Amino acid sequence: VFEGEGKFALNQRSWLLGGYLHSKNSSVVNVNTGQNGIYVFVIDWTITHRENKFYAGYERQLSKKLPGLNGVFGLYYGTVKQQEIYFEGNTAMFWERGWKNAGLNDAGVFAGLHFERNIDTHFKLGIQSRLYFNVTAVIFEQMTLTPTLTYTFSKKR
Repeated sequence: VFEGEGKFALNQRSWLLGGYLHSKNSSVVNVNTGQNGIYVFVIDWTITHRENKFYAGYERQLSKKLPGLNGVFGLYYGTVKQQEIYFEGNTAMFWERGWKNAGLNDAGVFAGLHFERNIDTHFKLGIQSRLYFNVTAVIFEQMTLTPTLTYTFSKKR
């Protein structure tokens, strides 16, 4: 998973955010099947599933007593590109589906927590967790647990 995000401070305790998340999952496939004298062998072939999410959201400090703990929620739009292998009867199908040829795209919501601490006057080190719910498919799609390094360009005095 790769993610890049930008935030705009509304005040000392809340931010608007926008970003991009790219995830890639792969699996090695081995198939040995045959029917009616036709045999298909797929040996150590790697198939991949890639997803690009573009998102916007709102982050807010949850407590004045614990200033590094923030809650976040937002909306996302995602496109998918995935390779598939399908066997049934006399049919063997190998294909790559995506937005252009199969209309694979999703919309959803996310929510999470972000905890960070100052390590410098401009840098913060933290950890964030988010849960993504795919509204299009009505499923919980992804959970991320990501270390964060935040750089603040300017500070209000």
